[in-house]
Amino acid sequence: MGKIVKIVTVLLVLTATAHGQVGWRVDAGQPALWRPMPGWLGNPSQNALVQPTREGLRFVVPEEGKGMKWLCPAHWVNTQRFRYLAVRYRARGIYPNPGDYFLYLNDSSDLPETSRYLLRLSDLRVDGEWHWATVDLLQQQIRPYLKHIALQVQAAEPNAEVVVADISFRDTPPEGTPAKQESAQPYREQVLPLSDLGRLRAQPDWLGNPSAQASVVAGADGVHLRVPEAGRGMKWSLNLQTPLQLHETPYVIVQYRARGVASSSDYFLYMAPEQPSLPQEQYTPLRLNEVVSLGKWRTLVARVPEATREGLSTLAIQVQASEPNAEVVIRSIRFASQPREQLLSPEDDLPEPRSAAAGKFLPVDVSARYNFSLKQVASGLPLSSYRFRNQLVVAAGVPFRVATGERNVVSIAGETGVISVPLPSALQRQVPGEIYFLLAADFPRWEEPAYGGGTLYRVQHPHRFVVQLLYADGTTEEVFPLRVATGRHEVIAGINVYVVPANRVLREVRLRDRMRLGEFGLCAVTLNTGKRRFDPALWTSAVPVSGRRGTWNPPSRVEVKSTNGGFILQNANVRLQIDTVQGIRLREFSLLPIRRNILTQPVPLFALRSWDGTMSVTSLDYRAANTSAQSGTVRFECVPAGKDLPVVILQMQMDDESRLRLTATILNRRDSSHRWIVSLPYGWTFRIGDGDVYAYPLRTLLISDRDGDWRFRYSGTMPLQMLDLSNHQLGAGVGVLMTDLTGTDRYLHLLRRGTVTTVSTEWRCDPLQPGEGKELQIELFAHPGDWRETFAHYRKWVETWYRPLAPRKQWFRKAFAFRQDYIAEGLYDPGSQTYHFEERIALARKAFGACDYLHIFDWGTTPLGRVGDYDPWGNPLSSADAFRQAVQATQAQGVPVGLYIEGYLVDERSKVAQAHLQEWGWRGREGQVLRWAPQSSEFFMCPGAEGWRRYLTQTYRRVSAQTGAMGFYIDEFGFGDRDCFAQGHEHPVGWHLLPAEGKMTRSLREVLDPETVLYTENFPPDIHTILQDGSFDYAINYYQTVARNWTPMPLRLSRFAFPDFKVFQIVVCDYPTGSNEEAVLQVFFNGDGYWLQGDPDTWFTPETLATLRRCIRILREHADAFAGDRCEPLVPTLQDGVFANRFTSADGRKNVWTLYNASWRSVKGKVIAVPHVPGARYLDAWNGKPLQPAISGGKAILELSLPPHGVGCVVQVR
Repeated sequence: MGKIVKIVTVLLVLTATAHGQVGWRVDAGQPALWRPMPGWLGNPSQNALVQPTREGLRFVVPEEGKGMKWLCPAHWVNTQRFRYLAVRYRARGIYPNPGDYFLYLNDSSDLPETSRYLLRLSDLRVDGEWHWATVDLLQQQIRPYLKHIALQVQAAEPNAEVVVADISFRDTPPEGTPAKQESAQPYREQVLPLSDLGRLRAQPDWLGNPSAQASVVAGADGVHLRVPEAGRGMKWSLNLQTPLQLHETPYVIVQYRARGVASSSDYFLYMAPEQPSLPQEQYTPLRLNEVVSLGKWRTLVARVPEATREGLSTLAIQVQASEPNAEVVIRSIRFASQPREQLLSPEDDLPEPRSAAAGKFLPVDVSARYNFSLKQVASGLPLSSYRFRNQLVVAAGVPFRVATGERNVVSIAGETGVISVPLPSALQRQVPGEIYFLLAADFPRWEEPAYGGGTLYRVQHPHRFVVQLLYADGTTEEVFPLRVATGRHEVIAGINVYVVPANRVLREVRLRDRMRLGEFGLCAVTLNTGKRRFDPALWTSAVPVSGRRGTWNPPSRVEVKSTNGGFILQNANVRLQIDTVQGIRLREFSLLPIRRNILTQPVPLFALRSWDGTMSVTSLDYRAANTSAQSGTVRFECVPAGKDLPVVILQMQMDDESRLRLTATILNRRDSSHRWIVSLPYGWTFRIGDGDVYAYPLRTLLISDRDGDWRFRYSGTMPLQMLDLSNHQLGAGVGVLMTDLTGTDRYLHLLRRGTVTTVSTEWRCDPLQPGEGKELQIELFAHPGDWRETFAHYRKWVETWYRPLAPRKQWFRKAFAFRQDYIAEGLYDPGSQTYHFEERIALARKAFGACDYLHIFDWGTTPLGRVGDYDPWGNPLSSADAFRQAVQATQAQGVPVGLYIEGYLVDERSKVAQAHLQEWGWRGREGQVLRWAPQSSEFFMCPGAEGWRRYLTQTYRRVSAQTGAMGFYIDEFGFGDRDCFAQGHEHPVGWHLLPAEGKMTRSLREVLDPETVLYTENFPPDIHTILQDGSFDYAINYYQTVARNWTPMPLRLSRFAFPDFKVFQIVVCDYPTGSNEEAVLQVFFNGDGYWLQGDPDTWFTPETLATLRRCIRILREHADAFAGDRCEPLVPTLQDGVFANRFTSADGRKNVWTLYNASWRSVKGKVIAVPHVPGARYLDAWNGKPLQPAISGGKAILELSLPPHGVGCVVQVR
């Protein structure tokens, strides 16, 4: 219980019935909620209708042999607690099709659609009598994040009907109505012997980031699967000697213990028959995002894949490491007829040690505050009892005083609220250094999609739950707790011990619960007035973003010296020594101002590997010939020992500014074409000093000094061609730039182990014809600062080629509320053939505070599919002229209209696919044209097929002329990480499609009016930014789901590298943003726009909507700064863990700073000092109030208050 008033986003009132609680009931008095979807079936009725009656809603299909599907918006429900979907109905004349649904539930999951057919047409009792149909949602693994309910009627006779009196989500089934489930059978199980698991075989070729040190070790407690390196993984497989028949044991139960395992939608457990023929996901019962990585024994239960029940022959397990020494210990794998969980008492589930640690602990008597039972708050936990046996318990070394009665927790009655614990007067005279909590937490089984989905077993977001400390002096502080057992900032499902620091006399402790579907119950509180066990600095998320500037020698002329075994390149600050005896190696890379050779060992200059992997050599296998040296440049020919290997012409050029340009030209000496993978540099091991900091340019910048293994392709995931390694104490560093304008396929690899950082690149060259050469170039840049030096150097390189094909549009740059809407959701009324753009824009403005751009997703849908032909005029839309008039009327009102077109996909039914799919299709390794998803009718075309490029170019030209839209979109472009294996296209077999995307984008840009904007799904690799006006992007989604495990700082560096390139962040695509306020704030911190999808009332919590409106308002109010070219990332602040970006208007009269508090506690006081301008006014734009800064030394010192993981915004105007 705990939360018994509301449970989900909007209007979800719990209704008490005679038999339990109802979490949500569909309003049977509102037929308008049910929208007909004739395009969803092949035999749509033209006269189907929904009627309100005294008995309920009547769904009617008058024509025999016809049908209709209706769609109703749904609301979030905790499907773990309200696990029964109950439908009261009577049916007549229904065709009992077992292959299609009567009731379908879209729960925002990526599981097969048919698994969401909760009731099939054949499940209905078609006798005209009233019946209940009940489904166990927990057994069906239904997520809480419901988007839609769909209902279907298929007529076996005229006037077929279903009357529905009730559709409700309940904690118990209606009386006397068993839930739909598999027929009861005696409990049976088959156990996979642990000795079999000991035979698991590593399969490094099955994944892109295999660990070289992964291992399988059988121990007394189970089989240990280990991956020592963070960022790496391993898949292991086991072929069973005798296939297991699993029809009578259709549940797989895995008992395991895990730590350091990365969340992913890829499989944790894969189960396949002897000859698997379906896509991998059809054999995946358990995914990595379901693994609970807490170091405690847990049980995972899932249905055995249907395709495997005939006989399990192959089992595979995967571990991906999010931190060093990741491990999964498997105690057992069983196959059972029914799912079973092991139950524990509350004391049994408490963390060790169970004896008190050193400290002066003062348990707080909260008995007067207990208002709920543990069973009411934590009914979803696997507990055998909900009472404590003893009044005094010790957990994680901390003594607590608990209640032994039924009421034993303090919780809230509403969906959000505050748990308040005033301290007794006797304790208000104490000065605690720490406050410990014994806290029970119960979450829905599944996490929201906006946080990455998967199993919801821990919360790490202060906007969901936070501790507020009220001190006796009237001050307050917000702190996110640290779990004592792990030393991490997390609240996990179960009963556990947490701690927050304090430093003054306390008056009251409050726990703020804003997690609508979560339950929190406070069992006990204890103060520690003795020595702290945890350093308060743990609550500060310091990132080494700034270093001292070293003293660099004045530039000098470069000297080249020949030695007995090589040569030396040297200027005033850098010395390189290359040895050419017994191979070619770099022996020294010295930074002279700090008197250090930053290479830990001599290293090869380059490495080559044949495309098929049969040959692999390094520069140590070459000899130097024809060496020449002049004007700071050394050039020599690298001659291989074997005639099949290419000659490499190597040139090293240094200038007086400590830039080293390394150029390698690969010459094919064979009589036939050949492909090579070239590493330049290869395995250069650097150590500038202790605490070296690397900056790696992912979607969100990774700045860290931690161990890690980062190997990413030049693509939308790693879009900038730069890398930096610096030592902040010594004031010295080295940057790496790849400076390639051709789109050559390559990877950038950074490996950090201890104090050594290893850097490599992998250039995946196109085939070289006999006698042909390929030039590769990389630039190293020694500097006396931090990563900013390399970023500035990168920006100077960008300036040498950055010339956008079309002028940038200021109206586009000032758009921050980008609304995606749909013809099928109200933009067009097919009955009256009228467009309702204005009404839909008004709804968006009411919800989000603005609508700066209308992007129409499904305008091009035809009876032949969603994508391909883009010719909907006459069916299903009205004429092109009418559409154009609606577009022009909207644009005349100041709202530009953009249209969706796919860059890759076509429906196989479309005219273009029928004519050209086999010719232009994107093909996989096996030669097959690739499909969007299993059973999908949409297939991929290849942008490297000339015919497809011409067709799509003509399509954009035609649609632009027909519609007059001001913007056009290329879906799926911008990622640039795909390979095509087709023959006969404008590329080699197995070719990287990034250059083809660039060629296609250029072609589209050239046929569109220069004042029309062109944008893609993802921020593209840097060289493609000149081809388009902007893009959507997934940087914040990537941070929320992946990168937050590596860095607490959500900075999109490309925002500051290309400030005139407009970006709208997709927090989550095709699923609700839900409660993820933190992601909304992180978009604001970067000054980006918002891609807004979905019904505001069901896709966003009220808190998220309010935050979104606030962010959009500030961005629009100060668009002159946010849409300017002058911006700077990570300017200095006065507080560790607080980061700031600056945006300046074109006239220089306005500066805006966005601030982000990455720490786990609130910050209050002097936060940032900015250059003061006489006469300037200062505004706290986030809170809408003026600031009166102290002026000192030419700086304005600004005082602010920032919550943990919260933002601020300061404006300076003159």
